[in-house]
Amino acid sequence: MTQPNAWTPAEAHSTTVLLHSLLRPLTALAAGDIPAVVLRGAYPPDHCLGLMRRFEGRGYFDPATVGQASQLSGGPYLDLGTSLGRLGADPDVFFAHAARTHELFATLFEGFTDPVRTMYAALSDLAEG
Repeated sequence: MTQPNAWTPAEAHSTTVLLHSLLRPLTALAAGDIPAVVLRGAYPPDHCLGLMRRFEGRGYFDPATVGQASQLSGGPYLDLGTSLGRLGADPDVFFAHAARTHELFATLFEGFTDPVRTMYAALSDLAEG
């Protein structure tokens, strides 16, 4: 009897390497063929540590919550940004929050590589066409 393939993430240290091992990773993700795309080392570890310290200093993150209940079970979590799922029912509230998020993000990553741009650049590299 043949064992089914394990449902494992597509992982690599760069988008180039990932694309050599899986031609269309985002299509595979959307189809449910893989559970995730993981780009190891995509963001500099020292920048990550610095940003987490900044988030803690600004009151966005409490290290005491690490390893505690997840956001999926109602626990505390770091959520910076505007969620259409949480705020989309009221356009006025959504766009007011989005304006504040835009102001926050204008300075939040100063001195560090912007993780949002890093992620979008990787997604662009992985996108077809």
